[in-house]
Amino acid sequence: MSRHPAPPQRAELVRVGQQLERRDPVAATRTLQWTSPGLTHVEEWNADKAFRAGYLANVIAYRCIQIIANAIAAVPIVSGRDRRKVNDLADSSRLSRLVGPPPGGPAPKLSARKLIRWTIAQQLVTGRRAWEIETDGNADAMPVAFWPLVSARLTAEASKGGTEWFRLFKYGPAGPAGMEQRTLQPGQVFYGWEPGGLDFRQAESPLQSSRYDLSLVTMCDAHSIAFLGNNAVPAAIVTTTAFPDDKTRERFQRQWASEFAGPHNAGRTAFYEVGDDGEAPVGEGIDVKVLGLSTKDARLVEQRKEAMAEIAMSLGVPWSKLDASGRTFDNAGVEDRTFWEERLLPLMVDLEDDINMQLAPRLGSEVCWFDLRGVRALQNAVKPVTMVATAPSLVQAQLITVNEARADYGWEPLPDGDRLMTIDEIVALRGGMAGVSGSERTVGEPERREVPAPPAAGDGEPGAPAALPAAVEQRVVDPVTIEARRARIWRAVDATVTSIESRWERAMRRLFARQQEATLSRLTGKRGRQAFEQRADASNLPGLPSQVASAAFDVDFWTAETIAVVEDLYEQAAGAGLDRLSMLFETAFDVEQPWVREFLEGRANQLAGQVTQTTYDAITSALADGVDAGESIDDLADRVRHVFSVANDARATTIARTEVISAYNGAASMGAAQLPGDVVAGQEWIATRDARTRDTHASADGQVVAVGQPFLVGGNQGAYPGDPSLPSDETVRCRCTVAFLSPAEFAEMSGRAAPRIEARAARMALAFVRPGEEFDELGFRRAALEAVA
Repeated sequence: MSRHPAPPQRAELVRVGQQLERRDPVAATRTLQWTSPGLTHVEEWNADKAFRAGYLANVIAYRCIQIIANAIAAVPIVSGRDRRKVNDLADSSRLSRLVGPPPGGPAPKLSARKLIRWTIAQQLVTGRRAWEIETDGNADAMPVAFWPLVSARLTAEASKGGTEWFRLFKYGPAGPAGMEQRTLQPGQVFYGWEPGGLDFRQAESPLQSSRYDLSLVTMCDAHSIAFLGNNAVPAAIVTTTAFPDDKTRERFQRQWASEFAGPHNAGRTAFYEVGDDGEAPVGEGIDVKVLGLSTKDARLVEQRKEAMAEIAMSLGVPWSKLDASGRTFDNAGVEDRTFWEERLLPLMVDLEDDINMQLAPRLGSEVCWFDLRGVRALQNAVKPVTMVATAPSLVQAQLITVNEARADYGWEPLPDGDRLMTIDEIVALRGGMAGVSGSERTVGEPERREVPAPPAAGDGEPGAPAALPAAVEQRVVDPVTIEARRARIWRAVDATVTSIESRWERAMRRLFARQQEATLSRLTGKRGRQAFEQRADASNLPGLPSQVASAAFDVDFWTAETIAVVEDLYEQAAGAGLDRLSMLFETAFDVEQPWVREFLEGRANQLAGQVTQTTYDAITSALADGVDAGESIDDLADRVRHVFSVANDARATTIARTEVISAYNGAASMGAAQLPGDVVAGQEWIATRDARTRDTHASADGQVVAVGQPFLVGGNQGAYPGDPSLPSDETVRCRCTVAFLSPAEFAEMSGRAAPRIEARAARMALAFVRPGEEFDELGFRRAALEAVA
């Protein structure tokens, strides 16, 4: 049969306005394949085989496709005149009744969600999707129902030119009478496909890129099934006596390969019958030696795992959607959003476009779209501008309106909030918030009186923004007001540190889980057993627990690993403390500053050493008890598991609650010491506002000291609540915090003016610093303030 290119199809004449426009693509709609007369080109991707051997025979491919299809089908389709007007929907339109939520549906007893779910699965497996369009039989051929067409049974015949991509469609298997294919015209089929890279009209499925992985997994599964079905006989060597000639040898090898080679013959046992004298003819004596599982067999397991991961990758589904054991709350939200944006939305938009181009014009003036408002992963998280700059500072600088600031937090607008604040309002606001954030002081408290001061000299220069007059605040000391203020401060700090503590707990539990797995592996492995075997010598019993503990738990390694974990955690807690200080005094701190890095590294090293040594001591103690009781390695392993069970249940929480508030308060206190004395002069201890507060901390509540000076707590000096220099019974699970005071507040609450150093005295003190010596500016300031206090 000769082969020749399909003849071109006749061009079309389309009326545009009052003229006839000739539309005839020169090359795009010409077929790129050779075809026999009367036959269409052959599909490159076997859709039937893809369903049977790729989708239904592989659990990973099946589950990935179901995850995608279920997620898309769960989003309702709505319709309207303009998709930008999300609240102006046409629920009663023909399009909405056919593809929208029940009670309507595309066909009798078929919901749109079920059809969409099935359609997406068809597209992912075959690269194509199709519905049959049922019309009302009138002249305008109005669609009244959409029926699913199995892509594997649909043949799309490419056009031979003109403006149509496909000339017609044939549906059903080709066979004897009664099984003939049905011919459908383009107007009877809603058809969509993923264009192939080598032929635009050839459908391309994501499974094509993983066809070798699918084959590998399928063969591995077939091998495993056959292996178990054939009594799990492992690999063997076949030896025979010499063959009389090459033909006999080749015939034997072909017969053996057909019966015992390949994945479906895995583990099949060969039987051979010898003569009465025990002898066999030359070339037919067989001896089978069992070898056990080979390295190649073991490698199949790893190859299968790698292939399954690549199948999920080809379909665009994160592995954690299939196995959530490694998923954390820290990355789950980002991963879900990425999955929706990069994998699901393109499929949904493509389906929307096909419906709106092929079906919507035949049903009315509405278009449809997936209503994504209920998809939690795509909701914009509230990210206030106060993560960078405080909302009050932006409002007061007349950069944003009041409602813009409220919208940044997801709050409802105020009736008169779409405007910038006036100068008078800003003056009043600043006078009522001097040195205190919105979480620590409210504007307009009755006990405060703001008295504006005259503008500073030099204000009002041409081109300069209007100057804001300074404010002098006079407060009436009221115990009830003071307590309310302290309670607000404590609640704000507690809410912040509580959210950070959950991250600490998860991180410490993951660290303890890693330590447990590694310790048990080494304890029950060769190294641990070698150390344990020394118990046979009675003289070694006293030192045996330490030897076994050292062999199973590497203190230096886990100290370094703990440092790596807690450094970032400390930075979160310290950063939150510095952010609070920035909001109070409208300044900024860089966590990369040397004093911040020194603080973080010092705390990380100290905690890592303490935590690791505590774990090592607990393991050693548990092993000592087990050795004294004459227990086995497995019994000792159970004791070690109990050590880490306690660590997961109690120690992780204790570490989180102790270290977060300590780092938070410590960073804020050190940051306050970096600010000038005319900005922040004092600090106040605020105890936990509940009945569980320590007596010593309740006594310290309200204690006011100058910045840089220590508090007196239970007879001990501490720079801030949670200061590790305090005894452990004063720091473990402490929830107290610090309030920072402006010079006026410090003078009012302490009854003394903030200590000041005359410039001449400071210059004289600096003169005593020898050239070349490293000058500790912070230490000098603290010492000088202490001297004049």
